[in-house]
Amino acid sequence: MGDGDELTPPALSEEIAAGIASARLVSVPDCGHLSTLERPEAVNQARREYNTRTGTTLGTVDRALTDEERAALAAQAAAAAEAATAENERKRQEDIMMASYETELDMRRAYGEHTCFHRIDKLVAYLDGWRRKGLF
Repeated sequence: MGDGDELTPPALSEEIAAGIASARLVSVPDCGHLSTLERPEAVNQARREYNTRTGTTLGTVDRALTDEERAALAAQAAAAAEAATAENERKRQEDIMMASYETELDMRRAYGEHTCFHRIDKLVAYLDGWRRKGLF
């Protein structure tokens, strides 16, 4: 917490930390509410100390991402989310189609994937119509 934080006063931060068994409140001097932006080195040092003490360090980052790297990662995440949404929609539509017809053949007929028997039935009906009109 920043020692000059007016949005979350130190007394409230202390009360919050007291309610968390493993918490350790760190006061960052000459800092307001946004300690991670105002004094990132002090916040990172407190994190390193905590991680060392608790053994929760998973890895380190040598540098912050550039704006271009952040944009590229955001674009990748958006593309992945869009692809997942499209795949879910495709599966949903397929499930609806399969549930709407008694057999796969019924579904294929409804969506234009005609079998040779379906074409023969159409041809017979067509020729029968000609025969009734006296054209055949």
